Amino acid sequence: MKEELLERVIRAVLYEGYVPYPSLGKSAKNQREGLTFGRVYPEAYSLAQNDGEPCALRAECLLRMKASEAAVRVSVRFLRRQWREVGKVPALLSELTLAPEPYFKVVPELLVNGELHQTWQEATEERAQVAPVPVRPHATGQVNFIFPGNRALRPLRDEANRVLGVSVRRQEALLGAIEVKVSPVTETVFKISAEVRNLTALPPGAREDCDAILMRTFAGTHLVLQAKGADFVSLLDPPAGFEAHAADCKSIGVWPVLVGDPTAGDRDAMLASPIILYDYPQIAHESCGEFRDPRLIDETQPLPVPDAGTPELCGSEDPRHRVFERTEKL
Repeated sequence: MKEELLERVIRAVLYEGYVPYPSLGKSAKNQREGLTFGRVYPEAYSLAQNDGEPCALRAECLLRMKASEAAVRVSVRFLRRQWREVGKVPALLSELTLAPEPYFKVVPELLVNGELHQTWQEATEERAQVAPVPVRPHATGQVNFIFPGNRALRPLRDEANRVLGVSVRRQEALLGAIEVKVSPVTETVFKISAEVRNLTALPPGAREDCDAILMRTFAGTHLVLQAKGADFVSLLDPPAGFEAHAADCKSIGVWPVLVGDPTAGDRDAMLASPIILYDYPQIAHESCGEFRDPRLIDETQPLPVPDAGTPELCGSEDPRHRVFERTEKL
C-alpha cells in the first residue's frame, strides 16, 4: 500500500506545472518552454549562464539506524520532453518509406480524415536508481545513466489509404549521474546526501537555442530515498535533540519529506520534491483520478476545500498534507 501511495504522490507532483492542452496550443500558458518545476539543465548550459540555471539538485536528510545492516536506495524521477511533429508531404504517397525518409514539411497542424494532428511537445517519464548503499561512515554510491535518443515516424492516411503526411516523435539523448554519500553524525545517526546531475552534451550552437536546451533538460525532477533497517528523521519536525542536525541538512532545489502512513509510523521513505510539501502528503479524496482527456485539466471546476477540522482528509486532519491528482502523461 505504501508503494502505491508513494507512486501516486510522485505522479501527482511530477506533472505540477506541466499543463498539456494540445487543442489550445497557442495559449500563452502552453508555450514551448512550459511551466515545469524542478528543471535540471545540461552542465555546459549552466556554466554558460554562470550557474544561473541549475545543472544539479541535491537532497540531504538524516537517517537513524535500527539494524546493523542498514542500507539506503536512491532513485531519480523526471519528465523528458518529446517532440510530436506533424509533417505534410508534397505529393500523395501510397506507402511511407523510412530509408530514405520522404521529404516533408513540418506544419503547425494537419487535418486528416476529420482528425486534427498538431505539432506539439509532450513528455515521457524516466527513472534511474543507484544500487543500495550501506549505511556506514563515508559509504558512497554512484551510477551514470543514459537514455538514448529516438525517432519514430507514422503515416497519416486519408480515406483512400494514401499518405497525406507523417507524425514524427523524437527525443534527444540524455546523460546524467546520481551520487549518494553517507556521513556520520553520531554512532547511530547519519546524514544522507543524494545528488542528481545533468551531464548531457550540447551540440555546437545549441546554447542559444531554447528548444535544443529544453529537449536535453530533466523536468519536474524528484529524488526518492528509501531505507532498509533504518528510519528517516523529519526535517520539518525533528525529534528533541535533532534540531541542530536537521538544520545542518542543506538541500538544493528540492525539499525532503516523509512519505507513508503517519498512523503506522512509516519513516522508511522520503520524497525530495521541487515543490514544497509537508510530511506525509496524501492524495485528496476530492481527486477524481488521473485525467485521460487533457482538456479536463482546465475544464474541471475547483472543488470546495473542507474546513481544517474535517477529519476525513486522507488520514490527516491537516489540509496542507493533501495533494491533488490533476495532470497526466500524454
